[in-house]
Amino acid sequence: MIWIYDLNNLSYLTTPSWADCYCELITEPNDVLLQAVFNSPFGGGTYNLGIALLSPDGQTVLEDVTSRFEWYVYQVGDLFYCNLRLLRITDIMCANKCFIFHVVIKNYIGTPPTIAIRTAFDAYTERYCVDNCCLLPSNIDITQNYPSP
Repeated sequence: MIWIYDLNNLSYLTTPSWADCYCELITEPNDVLLQAVFNSPFGGGTYNLGIALLSPDGQTVLEDVTSRFEWYVYQVGDLFYCNLRLLRITDIMCANKCFIFHVVIKNYIGTPPTIAIRTAFDAYTERYCVDNCCLLPSNIDITQNYPSP
């Protein structure tokens, strides 16, 4: 897992055209486990997460996928960690050969009307692609009744 903090540093921009879509392969949603490490601007408070699915060059927003992730923030010493896990592959992920995620974590502190907001984390992932978008049914029982002779 590599975080890219500047779109100009995406490997997409330096990959030869013949390389097509080199990416981290997603077979199951649980294959996407991300961890963000940051210093909290306020040393605590409330956090808000936003995750956008972007084209491989980071220039086009394909969809907001925040609701497709499970996440939590915890603290160890002076550092804060945010663990994110993809819960479901979306149709837009399946429709695009390659994509990246843009993760933004905002830190809120205070009470209305004096709420202060700071960006605690803002980064991009490298490219991902979905291996197989066929949804396989599960928990199916098949029985057959034979006619009596």
